[in-house]
Amino acid sequence: MSASSKDFLGSLSLSINNDPVISIITKNGINKGKIFFEMLNSTLQIPSNEMILIDDSDDYITAEAVKEFATKNGRAVVVAKSN
Repeated sequence: MSASSKDFLGSLSLSINNDPVISIITKNGINKGKIFFEMLNSTLQIPSNEMILIDDSDDYITAEAVKEFATKNGRAVVVAKSN
């Protein structure tokens, strides 16, 4: 494992418990409009305190929307770009 991978993994502050961690992989998800927010709201049905977003968008708008959603709903969120 490379040093940068170890740094990234070391920065994850996800707790170890029995709740699932929700993972979202997207590119410009925010541009999907209502469907993207319906998908986010559907995650509330899953008992989880943590979300991981892998976002390959050209900007940070999708990441900011997911962070805001997670904070509003009491979930920790880790955001990373795939590239």
